[in-house]
Amino acid sequence: MKRFFQPIVKEGSSKKPALSTSADTPLCPAADGGDKKEEKRGSTPPLKFLTWNANSLLLRVKNNWPEFSRLVQSLDPDVICFQVLMRALSNPPFREYHVWWSLSDSKYGGTALLCKKQLEPKKDCGQPGFTLAERHRFDSILTQGKLIDAYRFLHKEKDMEGGFSWSGNPVGKYRGKRMRIDYFIVSEKLKDKIVACEMHGHGIELEGFCGSDHCPVSLVLSDEAWRS
Repeated sequence: MKRFFQPIVKEGSSKKPALSTSADTPLCPAADGGDKKEEKRGSTPPLKFLTWNANSLLLRVKNNWPEFSRLVQSLDPDVICFQVLMRALSNPPFREYHVWWSLSDSKYGGTALLCKKQLEPKKDCGQPGFTLAERHRFDSILTQGKLIDAYRFLHKEKDMEGGFSWSGNPVGKYRGKRMRIDYFIVSEKLKDKIVACEMHGHGIELEGFCGSDHCPVSLVLSDEAWRS
């Protein structure tokens, strides 16, 4: 899996181009005064956000873009997040946004981050889902939220056979690549009420994965958890 961020320069006319072109022309022009609004927004932190799993951004641009554009114009978000791109577009979707593409060699992967102010997303190097930066951010979320990773709380040592919830396809280049990326997160107040937390799949051959590349994960709490 490949992960990288590639900013796109905001240039070109406001006309909607053919998708097969490579010029950095926006699919949707900015509203009147867009440049001034962007300049004003650049001095303040982002406050309004919009996220959308587009299930192929290219298809949405071809078939559903006017509807989504109206939503964007009405909400006027500072940040737009797209998931499941399938592929990057050759042109930035909105002129007033800076765009970063995060691509994958899986047809179901790929994300995009659109920001009205210039940001520099941190690059995550390594296996996506298990990079050092991602692990630090996850630890920070747990610490600030006073939360517990139930599986890790019970299983202090790494289990090389049963301690993974995702495993690559047994056939292909992801064979043998495994990660624990499915969690039960509970309040610190309940840590003494955790009876069990188990992964129900193991091995490179995906035993117990029930046909998916993610195995089921179970959590058991004591009766006292509901009396807390």
